[in-house]
Amino acid sequence: ADVCGDPLINLGGLVTNEENESLEDVEIQLGGSSSGMVMTNSDGMFNFDIQAPGGDYTLVPQKDDNPLNGVTTFDLVLISKHVLGATLLDSPYKIIAADANKSGNVSTFDMVEIRKLILYINDSFPNNTSWRFVDKNFSFPNPSNPWQTPFPEFYNVNDMNGNQLDVDFIGIKIGDVNGSAQTSNLTGQTGERNNGTNIIFRTNDVLVEKGQLITVPFSVENFEALGFQFTLNFDQENLEFENLKGGAIANENFGLSLLNEGAITVSWNQPHGTTFRFEGEVFELAFKVKQGGSLSSMLSIDSRFTAAEAYTGLMGRTGVTLRFDNKAINTGFELYQNSPNPFANQTEIAFNLVTDSYCTITLMDVSGRILKIMEGNFSEGYNKISLKRNELDASGVIYYRLETTEHTATKMMILMDK
Repeated sequence: ADVCGDPLINLGGLVTNEENESLEDVEIQLGGSSSGMVMTNSDGMFNFDIQAPGGDYTLVPQKDDNPLNGVTTFDLVLISKHVLGATLLDSPYKIIAADANKSGNVSTFDMVEIRKLILYINDSFPNNTSWRFVDKNFSFPNPSNPWQTPFPEFYNVNDMNGNQLDVDFIGIKIGDVNGSAQTSNLTGQTGERNNGTNIIFRTNDVLVEKGQLITVPFSVENFEALGFQFTLNFDQENLEFENLKGGAIANENFGLSLLNEGAITVSWNQPHGTTFRFEGEVFELAFKVKQGGSLSSMLSIDSRFTAAEAYTGLMGRTGVTLRFDNKAINTGFELYQNSPNPFANQTEIAFNLVTDSYCTITLMDVSGRILKIMEGNFSEGYNKISLKRNELDASGVIYYRLETTEHTATKMMILMDK
């Protein structure tokens, strides 16, 4: 009881999703004769202690965090089928979830907004919240068009004189039309569904040299998919992104907002809502090489930002991997052209070894005079050494020779006058 002796009365309810799963940490705002805010507990329940009977109250649920919760390219597959009329979303709640731009209808514009979120181009829905809520007791007059009449996103209680604990809401995760959003803060992870062979993107492994501009084609062999998404990582110490060229998929299926994180996000779905057979090159990326090495050590596909998964059917989800063909590490003994060349202050000499070897690098002028000798043990595979101008008493054309017990190679460099 309060200080005046009036008994407290309770105003509360339950918040769940369409599947009757409890929604935790939904903010319930109370307005009217008194005000306040509570959060739903792990069971989706909330309660206000009301001191003054006879009041009028309005309850409004809100939740606007983690907009990517439950949102994947598979949702775009399902929304695409709905927009085309091939397979309609089967509840008003799913249709509202598909309305990402909150325009009162479902169209390709919603798909654009959802894809921008998946690609990390946007970090929220520009004109919408992460969740919307509808009075559970509300019956949609036309379930196939939930906007035909306004639906209540609040609950009014008038002249409250006793406990009322049936103020229930249905939560709708915007962008999630297959009900995959997490509804609680439990840290346990459900097992990944993988009902088939991973989609494998392939490219050739090559040894690249500093200063090169390289084009990397990514291809797939005979794979059918409704859609896929993944994060492609590049080593920023070795590669600088230049541009991309979509082939079988368009440029708008790529996100470039995370380049400073060394990541390119990808999200594609078949616009006609059916599977598409990939065969051959899918897209190309161009990079400038900042440090030499093997391409396989500089590129990878994973779920660091956009989760790596592909959809082979309405119930089939597989992984996405990157495979390098023709491994470059042990292609053979080779001495590469120094980079930069010509050079004024510093250059790098790179070479590839078949096995761990003791090597001698000899630098000579055009008359054969030895300017510098560098030697030591080097590892199998790709190696490089730096050379500064002040280490050479010469200018113009300089020859450099690499020698091991089994191999010898010679190339020419140019040291510019200052």
